[in-house]
Order: sequence, then C-alpha cells, then structure tokens
Amino acid sequence: MSFNLDKKIAIKNLCPWDLYFKKIDSHGDFRLPANGIRQIAAGEVQSQVYDNTSLFTGTDGQGTHAKIYIDDKETRVH
Repeated sequence: MSFNLDKKIAIKNLCPWDLYFKKIDSHGDFRLPANGIRQIAAGEVQSQVYDNTSLFTGTDGQGTHAKIYIDDKETRVH
C-alpha cells in the first residue's frame, strides 16, 4: 500500500486565532483561520511533521499542545 502525498487532507486550527506557517514543499506561507479547517496536500503535512514544526508536533514531538489537528487518520498515523 502506498501513501499518496498529493492527496488533499483537512487540517483544523485548534486556536481562536489565525495560524501561519511557511510552506516547505512549495513557496509562500499557509494561513489557517481561527478555529478553521482547510485542505492541504498530505506531503506538505508530512514535511511539516518531519521538520518538527511545533504547530503540528506539539511541545514534545508527540502532539502535546499542538495547535493544528490532522483530520485524516491515515496521514496522522503515517
């Protein structure tokens, strides 16, 4: 079974303020509105996690106090 990095998945902002992060797989910044949900490529999420971006990985790298929830079980587990 292969993991599709181009697949669009939902991520949720768990905060009542906008969150921004610099894209790794392409140019520019990504804005996630306060308490909002947006679609993003699974590959970008994987890159953010591998780069240990605390918005995704939390303060301990395991999701504690993460600000963004990956709303796709397959990607979250991968």
